[in-house]
Amino acid sequence: MLENWTDWRFTLIIIRMRKIFLLCAAFLISACVWSATRNSVRTFTFENGLTMFLLEDNSCATVTADVCVDAGFSRQTERTAGFFELYAALAGGEIGSDYVRVQKTVAPLESEEAFQFVSSLLKPISVSDAQLRRILEDAKRRVSSQAADVTGFLNAAIDAKVFPAAPWKSSSGTSPAFFSSYTVAEARAMLDAISKKYYVPSNTCLFLSGNISAQTAQVLAEKYFGRAAERSVGMDEKIEKTLGEGQSELLEKEIAERISSKSFGTERRFVLYDGEFSSDMTQIVVQYTDFSMNEADVLSVILDQNYAPYKQEVLKESQLGIRGAEYINVASAQKRGSSRLIFQSLFEGSKLNPVEQADIFIKKIRDISFLTERDISYAAEKIGADFEKTSDSSRSFMELLIQWHALKKNDFPDQSLFARVPELAAVDASFVQKRLSGSEPFVFLLVSSKNYLKYEKRFKDASFIPLTRKNGAWYTQTEYKELLKKNRVSAVYDINEISDEDIQLASSRFVFEGRNAFSSFSLSNGIPVTVKSVPNAKTVTLALTISGGDMLFSKTPGLTSVLTDCLAVNVRNELDIMAMENALSGSYNVTAKTNATSSFLTVSCSAREMNQVLKMLAGVLIYSDISPALADGVTYDERTQWRIKAGSANFQLLCEAMRELYKGSEYLSLFKENEDKPVTMNFVDIAEAYPIILDASRYSIVVTGGVPSQDALKTALEENFGTLGTHSVTADGGIALDAPVFPEDGAAKKIQLKHLFLTDVPADKAGPMPAVLVPTTRFLDPVLYCFSSPDVSSKKTGLFNALLFEIAGRMEEKIKDENTKVNAIESDVDYAFARLVTTNVLKTATVDNAYKAAVKELRAELSNLASEADDVAKDKEKPRLLSEIESRWVMHALSETNTSEEIAALIQAGAARGNAQLYIDEYESVDRAGAGDYIKILDEWFPSFPVLRIYSLDSK
Repeated sequence: MLENWTDWRFTLIIIRMRKIFLLCAAFLISACVWSATRNSVRTFTFENGLTMFLLEDNSCATVTADVCVDAGFSRQTERTAGFFELYAALAGGEIGSDYVRVQKTVAPLESEEAFQFVSSLLKPISVSDAQLRRILEDAKRRVSSQAADVTGFLNAAIDAKVFPAAPWKSSSGTSPAFFSSYTVAEARAMLDAISKKYYVPSNTCLFLSGNISAQTAQVLAEKYFGRAAERSVGMDEKIEKTLGEGQSELLEKEIAERISSKSFGTERRFVLYDGEFSSDMTQIVVQYTDFSMNEADVLSVILDQNYAPYKQEVLKESQLGIRGAEYINVASAQKRGSSRLIFQSLFEGSKLNPVEQADIFIKKIRDISFLTERDISYAAEKIGADFEKTSDSSRSFMELLIQWHALKKNDFPDQSLFARVPELAAVDASFVQKRLSGSEPFVFLLVSSKNYLKYEKRFKDASFIPLTRKNGAWYTQTEYKELLKKNRVSAVYDINEISDEDIQLASSRFVFEGRNAFSSFSLSNGIPVTVKSVPNAKTVTLALTISGGDMLFSKTPGLTSVLTDCLAVNVRNELDIMAMENALSGSYNVTAKTNATSSFLTVSCSAREMNQVLKMLAGVLIYSDISPALADGVTYDERTQWRIKAGSANFQLLCEAMRELYKGSEYLSLFKENEDKPVTMNFVDIAEAYPIILDASRYSIVVTGGVPSQDALKTALEENFGTLGTHSVTADGGIALDAPVFPEDGAAKKIQLKHLFLTDVPADKAGPMPAVLVPTTRFLDPVLYCFSSPDVSSKKTGLFNALLFEIAGRMEEKIKDENTKVNAIESDVDYAFARLVTTNVLKTATVDNAYKAAVKELRAELSNLASEADDVAKDKEKPRLLSEIESRWVMHALSETNTSEEIAALIQAGAARGNAQLYIDEYESVDRAGAGDYIKILDEWFPSFPVLRIYSLDSK
């Protein structure tokens, strides 16, 4: 029998093959009694409030000292959740549900060293702002990772439902968004308040066992714990405001009142589903919370035996698909103020659906009718017998006493512990049997996303509430959010304690909060949906990505652009009509863009009007027609824009680079600057091509801004886009672009550019005598450098781009001409190489020299920084050079993140590379990069002189 008096955690046995097998194993909490006399444990209370329990055992060759501080998860509030665990780690302790603990076992001659070691738990922590910043960043990443992990989701979801009055009093109760909002100064104030209130002698117990006398124990306790008395300062006003515990008590009281009035937290049946759960299995967890500790302990011993009648009765139900008795678990779980009796099992292949299997399993629990007084006596005797073995070891008994004391805080733990045997034997068999049959337990079913969708109606009809990673934790649920708004007070800290460290945490906040806002799912027709919610946003953006792009009709360049723009015009017209008919009152916007491999249609509107806009958008997409007049007008506009683009010197250089890098590729059909695009096409071509882009396999959807709940959004999208089908003829076969091939020995090419002379004066205002153009042969033409680059989905891309922007900035500084600009252009799925484009170049040698000098200078500065790194430097702020590189990257790569449209574009670009959150991952990699990381990228991808350079023949 496994003895563990700490909080039961929801653990998983995970086998990661093609599917994930989940099996929760709860710990059986053994209730034990010691055969020795009560006087064996001596209790001492010191002047500063420290309590010491001593068990002298001269037969033991060692001494074990344990210090336990009553600062476990159960002391957390919704506001301080996460900080208790963080403080325990900083102090060197191990946190549990009801205490923070540190232990040391030594030879008797080293008893003083043991006292010195365990007493360090009460010493104030001392860390610099730089160290604390890094610690916070690590903690925030860990909390975020736990919240996103499937195990974290399960723990958080179950804790939120079983402990609705205070779900934050557990390791899964930390809200990532709230925890990450604290600056270094605020976090320091919170940690200091926890230290001064909780890590004091009056809140601490010292447990000693082994070969140490009472006299020695008292002297050493006075020596190493007595000086901690000065820190026992009580609950002054600043600590109370910082921890906000009074406010939390009001919140918990209000929640308790709502629960008692059955207006909150009354649901008892839940289905937890996730894509990582196996579709071949269903796990059930049934939890009773209305049994006492003694009753739960006794029942778990009786019912968990593999030969127990209860298990044998369950196994007779072959439709449950339970492999054997060992796949049925009954456990008792205790923590302060809570006792649970937990049944678990794993269902496999069956003709029954999960709801029907759950009903049978629960019925078997309620039908237990074989409990007798003899069973109770057997369980009590077994618990006592197990403890007799424990009592042979003073250390083992003290371990039990520590856990028991945590449960029975403020009682005399040894007294109540010794009274356990008669209490266990007095459990009423008929009473607990009636409670099993009459109580309404919490029921949790764990199923795969596939099976949930398959049996969704069954779950709904059986009153199973769906829980996912999105809505499982308490801090994602509407009821708690409303209560927090009503009760929350802002963090209180000394304004003089604020430092500039919060600036250093900006990237971490961006990364953390950004990831926390993401979610995703797929429609029944396979269309993937990525969602990034923005709290309190009043607008929403619906962004469609249609795979294929211009390469879809590469033999008719421009056709895809015409189709996409026609669609955008139709959408805009419908929105205008809705506005005129007062069906829309908010603002709206429509944009369209077509690249080589994808087209993008983006619609923004008021969040409250999303459903009607979504319905309209799907209707236009699926049922709208492209009229001849519309097609003709769009084609004319496309051709005009192409001619302007083809006349651009920058684009002409790019076309030459493409011909050099993609020799013989079909891709080059998109880069013929001397030919019109769209090519001549008739309406029949457009009408025949349109159905090809109406295939569901080509679509992905991004929703950003003030989105509704995921369930509501999924329903709305399913109703409107779920009808889009897939056909083998039109299905997306994927567009695979050739990789660029750089010349091995490098190449410098000069080409003759075609120059356009444009005026912004309209023709009707130009008059009969337009300005006379003076011919010239002196042009300030651009220079193009091309670089091979990391794979666009690689994490190296962020560092590569950061260096690209840095080199561009340094080149501008060295050229020293305010008219000359150096633009850095990252690689992407359409251009798998990076570019530096220098415009208004007077002399090309100036550009070449500026590049060489910039790369050489940057390499030298990074090398010096890397060589200076030592233990002292690591505690300093981020070096100025790295900060400048990061800042320049942010301004280039993430400057457009202020609107939902801009965020949607970033997500779409990342999704095209296989990672919708790529821009967040890149930010994190840039923020965490050191000089050595940049040197590796610089050496690998940035030669002392670019491999491919394109110049104008007219340049000097």
